[in-house]
Amino acid sequence: MRTLVAAVLVAAVARRLLVVVTVRGNSMRPTYTDGDVLLAARFPLLRRGRAIVFTPPTNVRDAPPYRVKRLVALPGDPTPDWVRDRQRFVPAGHVVVRGDNLRSEDSSTYGYVERAGVLAVVVRRLRAAP
Repeated sequence: MRTLVAAVLVAAVARRLLVVVTVRGNSMRPTYTDGDVLLAARFPLLRRGRAIVFTPPTNVRDAPPYRVKRLVALPGDPTPDWVRDRQRFVPAGHVVVRGDNLRSEDSSTYGYVERAGVLAVVVRRLRAAP
């Protein structure tokens, strides 16, 4: 009985801390491809260079509920030249993202992403696309 209770408790905690995401599209190629299944940690400590899961800005039409991109800049960092509607520094409460594939729809297309919209940081690939 204790084992069952422990298993249920572990599952409940994992469900709050982890999220499983399926990659849609090829914007993160060659790192991740369409159909890859990723494990991501909620309550992320954001660091430049990490792949993140986030809600796209509202100005993105026909967007899936979540996207996976590389975190490029944090609040207060100099804004890269390629960011749409760029300010000199990344504003408070925002981040800059970019796909690993340069043909990506990312901050070059839709500008800054709200920090509050960042759901998780990718931990690892669970399953490669078939």
